[in-house]
Amino acid sequence: MCALAALAGCAAPGGLRVEGTAPDPLAEPRSAYVLDYASHPWRRPERLALSDVDVALRLRWSSWGASRATASGFFTTPVCTPRCTDLRNTTFAVRVVLDGQVRRQRATYYRYATVLFRTPNPSKAAQFSHVALPVPAP
Repeated sequence: MCALAALAGCAAPGGLRVEGTAPDPLAEPRSAYVLDYASHPWRRPERLALSDVDVALRLRWSSWGASRATASGFFTTPVCTPRCTDLRNTTFAVRVVLDGQVRRQRATYYRYATVLFRTPNPSKAAQFSHVALPVPAP
């Protein structure tokens, strides 16, 4: 009881007055991640698998954490030989753009990837435009 009386004596006359709003713990800077094809989380990955055979390599990120993340690097994907008798992995110089961030607990995850080929490649450009990436369940 004495402790309560001592605490009551610390308040300003007329009671305790609160000004402003409390800081939002979720508004603090969050970490941004991208999940690869196998749902492994990465921050600024040097390698990002978009499928079991399509992989962005040697990525150098010029931006990360904002609504869009951008990297330059290379992309390896199977391509038909002239007669399409077999597939061969071919590597292209690319720019990778991640966007569509979603918030999960105290982190954000990029939901989409677009691979922009430095040399014209219409078939691959359509295939890797706005690829849906896995994200954790809400």
